[in-house]
Amino acid sequence: MVKEVYPLLVGMIILSIFYYFYPSYAALPLRGNTTTEPVTSESIEICGINFTAPFFNISKSKGLLLLMDSNGNIYINSSNVLENTDPSDDLSLYTNCFIIRYFSDIQFVIPSNYYNNAEIKSTIKENQNSLPTVSDYDIVFKIYDTSIGVFKVNEGSLYIKGKAVLNGRQAGCVDGYYCNSDIVEFRDYYCNAYSGKCEYSLISSEDCSQKLSIDTDGGDNPFIKGTLTDYTTCSGNPPRAHCIYTTYTDYCIPSSLILCCTPDCDNPEDCYLQTGGICSEGYVTCLISSNTLVEYYPDSSSYRVKTYDCGDYCIGLGFSYGYCNYGRCICKGVGGGASPLLALVKE
Repeated sequence: MVKEVYPLLVGMIILSIFYYFYPSYAALPLRGNTTTEPVTSESIEICGINFTAPFFNISKSKGLLLLMDSNGNIYINSSNVLENTDPSDDLSLYTNCFIIRYFSDIQFVIPSNYYNNAEIKSTIKENQNSLPTVSDYDIVFKIYDTSIGVFKVNEGSLYIKGKAVLNGRQAGCVDGYYCNSDIVEFRDYYCNAYSGKCEYSLISSEDCSQKLSIDTDGGDNPFIKGTLTDYTTCSGNPPRAHCIYTTYTDYCIPSSLILCCTPDCDNPEDCYLQTGGICSEGYVTCLISSNTLVEYYPDSSSYRVKTYDCGDYCIGLGFSYGYCNYGRCICKGVGGGASPLLALVKE
């Protein structure tokens, strides 16, 4: 029996309802002239969704109106898709449009002009693993023998197995954290149906190179063993990009080693330890005392490094002596004329 419900391009092409649509292979531009003749093409990507041939497509001279693929993904080339609306039943309004109507009740409209709104009486229900049971007058979209979508005329809803690629919607666009040089950005992505590309709004950002370092010993504190975490730049794959960092650990120079650095002795990254002897050309011996502590502490934007000879440091505080132990200066004993309170061991 021929159904009274039928999709059509008013004024162009009337598509008969058979419960399926013949598939076509097409290389499909989103805007501009489009062919309806079968053309071999593996796929086309729109807003992060890979549309896999064979396709079912409806187009006109100015471009594509609707595209469905074998995975049940649907693309509607309109600036907005209004759901839960009541489209006008006046056919004269829909020249060169794609419509679905149930007797005289128009339930789904895709305009020929991108800047006009598409309308559907109820909603588009995506990611349906199981399509609803088909009743009389429902429209079944098929690629060969595989059902990929159902339009339920009794409720005005379109059920599809895949994603709905609509302007301003998520589609295959991925929100999350992305790198922009040293900056990590949280981006809210959405589909631009006109270009077929994902675009985003910037929600927040952080400059990793300016992120404050974290010091577990509270700063320049040679009495407490600590680590310094210094943030540098943005790294990682979206949507989980993040600020990366280098961790430095306060340490004591072993008595058997010498520290060879570039002449300013300020950047431990430019230093290396070696056993005895002299430093390589271009390097100088910066520390040779086994009582020497290398202390890392935060600067306003990165870090600083300071060295202490724990013996001299502790005597200067009034203790009798001091030594380096596991990345901290240990001061003990009472210095000459020092307050008895200084006899306490600074652990």
